[in-house]
Amino acid sequence: MTRMRTTKTLDLPLLAMLLAIGCVEEGEAVPDDDDAPIDVGVDVEEDEEGQLGGELDGLAAIPPPPGTSVWSETLYDDGSTRQFMLHTTPEGEVVFEELVEDRISAGPPEESTALDACSDDAYILTGWRWESKLRWYFHAGSTPSELTADDAEKAIKAATSNITGSHNSCGLADEVGASHEYLGRKSKAANISTGGNCLAADGVNVVSFGDLPAGTLATACVWFSGGVAKEGDVQLNKADHEWTTSPGSATCAQQFSVRAVMTHERGHTFGLGHVGEGSHGRLTMSPTIDGPCQDSESTLGEGDVAGLRALYG
Repeated sequence: MTRMRTTKTLDLPLLAMLLAIGCVEEGEAVPDDDDAPIDVGVDVEEDEEGQLGGELDGLAAIPPPPGTSVWSETLYDDGSTRQFMLHTTPEGEVVFEELVEDRISAGPPEESTALDACSDDAYILTGWRWESKLRWYFHAGSTPSELTADDAEKAIKAATSNITGSHNSCGLADEVGASHEYLGRKSKAANISTGGNCLAADGVNVVSFGDLPAGTLATACVWFSGGVAKEGDVQLNKADHEWTTSPGSATCAQQFSVRAVMTHERGHTFGLGHVGEGSHGRLTMSPTIDGPCQDSESTLGEGDVAGLRALYG
């Protein structure tokens, strides 16, 4: 029998000190349709009949197959993010885990002012890595009208190579063994709904533009098992934002850099988590995108490179 349990991780590294706060029978919280997302609750209370209610800001995901987990990040245009994981145990129990942004980072202690990117070796690992090339597609038909498909494709490819080639301005050599292979254009969107929910994995890695909830800049999903990544999809919100591949241009106005946002999201795809914004805001993997018409996230800092080396060195 499938059961669902909601948990919350508090101020500790991934998968540490999980706090279980409830469980329900299949008919109470898990949809009959295997392809329907589960709305997950954290501040959950039992009513008089013992049933659970409440949601985590409407976040949801389709439960992955037994023995598999799905991770989701929603990146908002105000600089905030929300992350969670949905784990399905080999026995079929579905466990929700919220990831809190102020988890402890490896590297320097928290400071009131962000360190220089090339003097900051902080990083967080999410719990997965790729054991083979990331082979991926771009849904060129989703390109927004302000871009050409060729330019968008080039920027997304460059962002992916920023991670696998550890592109940085700190003079650090590329000692990262991660790799990717672009397989071309595909008339298929990322497995991410218009509500920003991770849908069922299909083993096809896709980057696309599309409609996401208002205030959302991008959503990324990664499916993994036993610490090994199986699929990574990214969707950029073209319904509420405009995008650019020339953020330094004099004509840029409130447009977000495809390469900058995708470099951040590709860091997640390859297993990097968020570091604290207050002390580590100059790193690509800090949670806040620095705003439109800039490209700073496209260049990795020391901590970003150190995390990739820890995974793929």
